[in-house]
Amino acid sequence: MKAIDIFSIWNHGIKISDNEKELTPERIESFLRPRIKKSNIPFYINIVTYLCIHLASIIILTLNLGIFKNNPTWLLVTIGMLVLSTAGFIYGIRIIRNISDGRKEFDLLKSIKRKIRFFRKEFEIWLWFCSLSAVILPQAMVTNIDNINGTYPINNVRLYTIVILVIFFGLYLLNKISLLKITNDLKDYYTDLSNNALDLTIKKDIWMKKYRWLIFSVFLLIFLILIASVIAGIIKSGQ
Repeated sequence: MKAIDIFSIWNHGIKISDNEKELTPERIESFLRPRIKKSNIPFYINIVTYLCIHLASIIILTLNLGIFKNNPTWLLVTIGMLVLSTAGFIYGIRIIRNISDGRKEFDLLKSIKRKIRFFRKEFEIWLWFCSLSAVILPQAMVTNIDNINGTYPINNVRLYTIVILVIFFGLYLLNKISLLKITNDLKDYYTDLSNNALDLTIKKDIWMKKYRWLIFSVFLLIFLILIASVIAGIIKSGQ
């Protein structure tokens, strides 16, 4: 009988033996370890994606320094965005190294605890840098392309500010929600491993299988609302 079958039946309260062996911490670890290792993948994808965005911003903003060299206001704004993009890039390199270092942890319980602490603190800061990158890169590109003799007029400052804020906080919320399941899974793995059980893990598997399409639809709706609000703001600002 496969391990997943044993654990599923165990979850329903039926005592199962395999060659007269009951569920052991070693068997639980062998079941959870691949899942914990796999949980790093979405975080790697997130970090690499926004590292590329930060790098693109750094390149374009460096070019913009020459464009706005005779415009003190926009030059200061460009320098500020360049500093933030550089800080975000450096911080991203740091946390991706921290995730890689965590893979060397042999004790699974300590490894999970370390991941939970890391995603609660260091990765939380990274999420704000992600939102900054989504604001800075479009701004850097627009000012590089549409500047008029070293200046970039903003016709509707109020609407412009609202659009920036919607993008900034909307993207933070979207990233936070999209990665929330993984961090909650790690907490469940920690609890199950501490209690020498798989109750929470199997229960969530069943729940996710039942409601995954509903969850996907909610995420898609939030994303479409965010995109629609940004497009509407851009259209109004151009009128």
